[in-house]
Amino acid sequence: MDFIKYCLFVSFFPQLIAGPIVRHNETIPQFCNNKFNSITYSNISISLSIFTIGLFKKVVLADGIAPYAILVFNAASRGETVYLIEPWCGALSYTFQLYFDFSGYSDMAIGLGRMFNVYLPLNFFSPYRCISIIDFWKRWHISLSLFLRDYLYVPLGGNRKGFYAKHKNLITTMLLGGLWHGAGWTFIAWGILHGLYLSINHSWRSILLKWNSYQAINDSTLIKTIYFVLTFLAVTIAWVFFRSDNIMTAQKILFGLFGLNGLNLPQGSFEILGPLGKTLTNQGVSFQSAIMRGYMFRDCFFWIFILSVITWCFPNTNEFLINFDSALNVNRYTNNNYLQLRWQPSVLWALILSIMFIACLLSMSSASEFLYFNF
Repeated sequence: MDFIKYCLFVSFFPQLIAGPIVRHNETIPQFCNNKFNSITYSNISISLSIFTIGLFKKVVLADGIAPYAILVFNAASRGETVYLIEPWCGALSYTFQLYFDFSGYSDMAIGLGRMFNVYLPLNFFSPYRCISIIDFWKRWHISLSLFLRDYLYVPLGGNRKGFYAKHKNLITTMLLGGLWHGAGWTFIAWGILHGLYLSINHSWRSILLKWNSYQAINDSTLIKTIYFVLTFLAVTIAWVFFRSDNIMTAQKILFGLFGLNGLNLPQGSFEILGPLGKTLTNQGVSFQSAIMRGYMFRDCFFWIFILSVITWCFPNTNEFLINFDSALNVNRYTNNNYLQLRWQPSVLWALILSIMFIACLLSMSSASEFLYFNF
């Protein structure tokens, strides 16, 4: 191996700080390609488009919903009680914040790499659309999932040593994956929880295959909807541990999510709810919570609604640019949806991306680091 090429590999700045996790056999051959030293207008337009979408995800979407997650988790960290609606606002806000923050960073890294004719690995492909935890980990932080599989799960024995060994290896791998993010009990809990999720998911899939009903059940729209809701809720609950400063904070949030802290709506929401507010008061609901004021309660739900629509109804970055090979291995996720929305060199797309870039500039009122810089 050329030492200069190796030094370039370990110092290639687009992905250096937070990923995607790049392997030498994926990038060093590209450094040896003659295209690496050439810059084309086509590459610049594609790379700037990917970078702009990633930047928009970070500074407009992720940073836009971040204050609501910070407010709720900080209140729980101080020992304040959070009541049903507030922890759901905080947990869902963080669920979307983390996705748009980290996928935005990955898009920016892929865009910068593409500017130099280097294709970095695909790292996200709409993980919140999944109908199983198994599928989720095939679409969330894909480079880390493959790393954990190849360097932990398979060396531990994978699924080659029987049923119980397989599930032990799954939980151990995810536990170590949690520790990879940080040496704390919250990360250990997050890793173990996802290990248990995967173990249950694999067991259920094995039962369905044994009954010869796997395909029939998965062809049912109702069953797939139930799977989707359960998967998203499971992921959201696990993020509570990932975001919390300690186990006690996570416990307060989780108790609130399941209504164990009671129901106490934000101040100001009584007027917003109108006649429904009086009905709820008669049923014993209080409107004295000071963590989220009424207007914050309203704005938070607006952000959650908007980001839900973007996540579940719009194409992701790679689907927008599916015809232009935006990243390595992107073709394995190819589908024929969103044909009318796919990116192409045009005045309309130039205008859309220009507006997005201006929105990014207007949103940069203060410094805001990427969440994954902390791990």
